Amino acid sequence: KNLLAKAQAELSKRRSLRIRPFKDDKIITSWNGLTIDAMVKASQPLHKPRFKEAALNAATFLKNNLWKDGHLFRRWRENEARFAAGLD
Repeated sequence: KNLLAKAQAELSKRRSLRIRPFKDDKIITSWNGLTIDAMVKASQPLHKPRFKEAALNAATFLKNNLWKDGHLFRRWRENEARFAAGLD
């Protein structure tokens, strides 16, 4: 092994011993709305239909999971929609 490979192996070994930081895995409705808007607007001029497809998938997720009985929720985490959404 060369010196770089040895150093990378040692670094990986030591990193595996560290306590992992908290992972923020919530889905926020407002941030997704901004992303959906940007991806739809960018898809045509950039000739990237996959951007529009991803935006539609994200919008479908929001509609199916964060829109309940005429109310929009702010965030999704651990298979649960919580907190009433407002205007951001």
